[in-house]
Amino acid sequence: MRGIIRYALFAMMLLAASVYAQSACDVVNKLDFNQPSSPLDAGNNWKTLCLAGLLISSFIISLMYMLGKTMDNQALLNRAKTDINQVLVTAGMLVVFAAVMNALCALDARAFGLNTPSLFSAARSYFAYSQSVAFSSYMDTTNAIMLLSGLSSLYVNSADAVPLGLYIKLGIALRPFSGFAAAMGALNFVSNLTMLSVAITSGFIMILNVIETWFLNLMLPAGIVMRCFTPTRDFGGVLISIAIGLFVFYPLLFALSYMILGQPAAVGMPDSGGWFETILGQLALFTASSVIPYGLLATLIGQLLMMGDLAGNSVGQAFGNVGASLLPVFILPAINWIVLVGIVRGMSRAMGEEVDISSLARLI
Repeated sequence: MRGIIRYALFAMMLLAASVYAQSACDVVNKLDFNQPSSPLDAGNNWKTLCLAGLLISSFIISLMYMLGKTMDNQALLNRAKTDINQVLVTAGMLVVFAAVMNALCALDARAFGLNTPSLFSAARSYFAYSQSVAFSSYMDTTNAIMLLSGLSSLYVNSADAVPLGLYIKLGIALRPFSGFAAAMGALNFVSNLTMLSVAITSGFIMILNVIETWFLNLMLPAGIVMRCFTPTRDFGGVLISIAIGLFVFYPLLFALSYMILGQPAAVGMPDSGGWFETILGQLALFTASSVIPYGLLATLIGQLLMMGDLAGNSVGQAFGNVGASLLPVFILPAINWIVLVGIVRGMSRAMGEEVDISSLARLI
């Protein structure tokens, strides 16, 4: 039940945060966004909230220590000592993280080969490109489906059958492109897959905006407070690792993916491919072919072969474009998420462990 509540609160935070977007380095560096009514003013900034959380945690632990002294409860005294040590360790982690982020924000990503000044901008460019590729593939498959559907509806039917004897007549009645039904089934599946990928990419963009604005301002202070107390230390470490891990590595991995692809611009949308005009022209031709003499049958066969080539090329182009979109739309995001999960899991184990302050002091 507790786990369900945690996931529900996390989902509510994602939905509420998706409407805001703020520069990542503004979130890191600025204490006041000059918007007193904004959720990002000084009173809600992550530095203010983390400092307040540490002070409140220290006050609560001090009360626990005094209560243990009053009751002569050694277990409560030991827990208070352990928790106050973890407050110091958490404060040290927070100072190191703030220093690292300030140093990173002082760097210009263009000095490392990116076309944009920040990792978040590069990640947005990657998502814009992958989304345009996915939608372009969707349009190509839709054009191919419409072309095949139109061709499949065309038929050839001879007006007058040629009598062969008393009881037999020879004529033509066929739908020459009806065999494309199987290809249309495959194209429908691919079309649904590419449209789903467009929606998934939109979700990635929303997650990027949420991470940029809210992970430090909401999740990190909550994790800082929870890490100070023994019962919630593990979950606090998970929240801290998610906040820091995704804030740093989510845009970094997709910026690297953008560099792997060569930092391409978004792809333009294809036109209808001329399928509407083609079907109208072939409909007129096939209607005329149904009443023309058999002497012009060679012309009709030539048109059938030409339209077969056109349909085959349209199907091949659709499948080829979908195959080219697999790398930016599915493969690279899947690899990045696997890496992100590994990073967050490793960080959560480190963040959730109790650190022996005396051993750390000797090491220093």
